[in-house]
Amino acid sequence: MSADHLMRERLLVLLAALVVALVRLALYLLPSRMTLDLLRRLADSPPRATPGSRPSAARLVASVERASRRVPHATCLTQAVAAKLLLRRFGYPGRLCVGVARDAGGSYRAHAWLEDGGRILIGGAESRAYARLAAFDSSARRADGEQVTS
Repeated sequence: MSADHLMRERLLVLLAALVVALVRLALYLLPSRMTLDLLRRLADSPPRATPGSRPSAARLVASVERASRRVPHATCLTQAVAAKLLLRRFGYPGRLCVGVARDAGGSYRAHAWLEDGGRILIGGAESRAYARLAAFDSSARRADGEQVTS
């Protein structure tokens, strides 16, 4: 691995850590409605990356997962929102999903995940066991300029 590649990877994880930490703070400090409005505005902003400089969606998601291990209480919701924001910034689509399931004791559990075209990007395969309550879509413009709606 070249020094340049290693530096780009470290910067990507640093960016992901910043986004994860900010999302975590917003979810903790702000009222839910205000947080959702803010996240919706951010997710709907136009992408800023140029085609040659954008990392793959898989690298972005891996960076969020890696950074989330260092941010206290970076829950599935924090990770899914952070991944959605980063993917959107680099022009990738993603659908933020929130669902519930009952455990063996009859209690409800909630989970959040990010998907694209039915493929789970972050949130794990266990996401399929949850009944979807809500999905938040936004459109994205690929690097070639084509509009993509998730």
